[in-house]
Amino acid sequence: MAQNVREGTIQKAILDNLMYRGILCWREARIPTPIRRGRKIVAFRRADPHTIGIPDVFCVIKGKLIGIEVKTAKGKQSDEQIAWQEKLEKAGGTYILARSWEDVEEVIKDF
Repeated sequence: MAQNVREGTIQKAILDNLMYRGILCWREARIPTPIRRGRKIVAFRRADPHTIGIPDVFCVIKGKLIGIEVKTAKGKQSDEQIAWQEKLEKAGGTYILARSWEDVEEVIKDF
């Protein structure tokens, strides 16, 4: 795998490959909520604290929820991401730490 591949590029490859295979998938983007006074945005409220660490991509295969955390070759999971992994696996889901499409493909081939 190339060393300088950006996380967004890996994420796009994963989503494109999942969609190509007809797998229900989506990108989970946590964004701050704007605080408005009239039409003007005066500040941003942090995103929901319950979703801190949520995987970048989700998909469902044969009724099984799969969370995919995308990282570059040198990227590391945060403590919050590790906690989400534990919660998802405890609930019966599958969690993939993916540095390439091949990492995802290796896990989903069993479905």
